Amino acid sequence: MPTIVYSETIVMVGVALVLIVQYLCAIVIYYDAKRLGIENPSHYSMGVYVPLGGVLVIPVYVSRRKDLAGTDRDETSAAEAD
Repeated sequence: MPTIVYSETIVMVGVALVLIVQYLCAIVIYYDAKRLGIENPSHYSMGVYVPLGGVLVIPVYVSRRKDLAGTDRDETSAAEAD
């Protein structure tokens, strides 16, 4: 019996740690997207909040963050020029 309780505790602590890391990553992604001038930075941070969504959103955001910033800035500059 004690090993079952012990393993359940480890799982609960593991889940809590994953959620804390996801929350911290969402904050970092929000401020990074805002700094880069990406339109709607909250969309990316909210994608990280979704359980297991962060596993998919974080690598995509990190790999495309420069492209996203360039695209949003180009669209803004084109709209201002018109």
